Amino acid sequence: QQDFKAEAEKYRQALNVFPDYPGSITALGEMARCYIEQKDNLFARAITEYIADFVLRVIRRVLDEIPDID
Repeated sequence: QQDFKAEAEKYRQALNVFPDYPGSITALGEMARCYIEQKDNLFARAITEYIADFVLRVIRRVLDEIPDID
């Protein structure tokens, strides 16, 4: 059986040290999964909302770079 509490803590520590690491969104997703498994809905929701906001910002940035077709 997995120790989701310990896993979530390891992800938290790693993200604190390397917040801009390219795999940080994946790590956040894994951390959210750990909280879901622990039935800690508050942290799971906070993390998944952060991920959704991040993805939305990236999509908007990409769309802003696409030239208008007139």
